[in-house]
Amino acid sequence: MTMKRLKLFFSILTVCCAGSAGAQTADWPHKPVRLVVPYAAGGPVDNLARALSVQLATIWGQPVVVDNRPGGNEVIGATAVAKSPGDGYTLLLATDAAATLNLYVFKKLPYDPIKELSPITRVAMANMAIAVSPSLPVTDLRSFVTYVKAHPGQVSYGSAGIGNTTHLALAWFAKENGLEMVHVPYKGLAPALQDVMGGTIQVTIGAGSVVGPFALGGKVKALGINGAKRASILPSVPTFAEAGYPKLDASFPFSLLAPGGTPEALRQKIYTDVKKVVMNPQFRSDNLEKYALDPVLDSPQEYAKALVKDRALAVEKVKASGAQLD
Repeated sequence: MTMKRLKLFFSILTVCCAGSAGAQTADWPHKPVRLVVPYAAGGPVDNLARALSVQLATIWGQPVVVDNRPGGNEVIGATAVAKSPGDGYTLLLATDAAATLNLYVFKKLPYDPIKELSPITRVAMANMAIAVSPSLPVTDLRSFVTYVKAHPGQVSYGSAGIGNTTHLALAWFAKENGLEMVHVPYKGLAPALQDVMGGTIQVTIGAGSVVGPFALGGKVKALGINGAKRASILPSVPTFAEAGYPKLDASFPFSLLAPGGTPEALRQKIYTDVKKVVMNPQFRSDNLEKYALDPVLDSPQEYAKALVKDRALAVEKVKASGAQLD
C-alpha cells in the first residue's frame, strides 16, 4: 500500500470511528444506567448519588439505579466499574480513593485507576471538620496543637480506615505541624466518632455533614472546617484559615467516573447533564450547601488535568501517613 493510500485509509477509519461514537452518544441512553457507589446506603456519597439519580433519570428518560458496593477503601465498587463496558451504562460516584489514593496505598490493585477509569467530572468537594472529645481541655485549633505538642504520643486520632481520606488528612496535618499522635483506624467514621464522644480517642476528622450533628448536639467539639467560607451546617465553627491554618486542605471530591474506553463525546454529554442538575439553586441548597459540599463541575478534560496534580500530592500524603495495604 502506497503512503498516499495509507493516509487515505486512516482518514476514512478516523471518520468512521467518529461517526460511530457520535451515533452511540445520540442513541444513549436506551436502557437503565447503573450508578455504582462504593459505600453503604445512607452515607454522604450515597445521598448525593440518589439525589443525582432522580434528576438525571428525568433528563435521560431512563431509570438511574444506585448500586451500593461498599468495602476495601472503594476498591470493590471501583473494580466493578473498571471491568464494565465503556458504553455509559455503568458509572461510578466515588471520592479520591478510587482514582487517586489507592494507587499508592495498595501494593497491588485489581484494577488500573489510570487506564480503566475515565474522568467525567468532580461533582462537588466535601469539606472536612476536625472534631475532638468534649473532655479534651482545648477551645480551638491553636490550643489543640499546643496541647498535642505538650503531650507527644499521648493523643490518639481515629480515622475511617487505613489509607482513607480521613487518615491521610490528619496524618498530613500532624506532619506539617510537628505533632506526634497515635493513629487508630476504624471501619468507618461512625465508630471513630463514638469513641471520640466517649473519650477513648481524642480526635477525628470527617465530612462536615457527618460531624455536624454531633457537634451541634454538644457530643464533640468541632475546632475548624475546610472551605473558603463557613459551612451552613456549622455556622459557629471557623474555617481552617480563620483558625490560623490557611494551608490546611482537608477536603475530598465526590467524583463521577466511567469505565476506561468510554467515548469522550459520551462523557461530555453526561458531564453537561450533571452540571445542569447541580447548577439548579434548589438542588445545590438541598444536596450540597446544607452538607458542607462545594460544587466543582469541571469538564472531563479539566478533571483529567486535576487528577495528574492530585496524584502527585497523594504520593506525599500517603508517604506522610505511612499507609500501606496489600
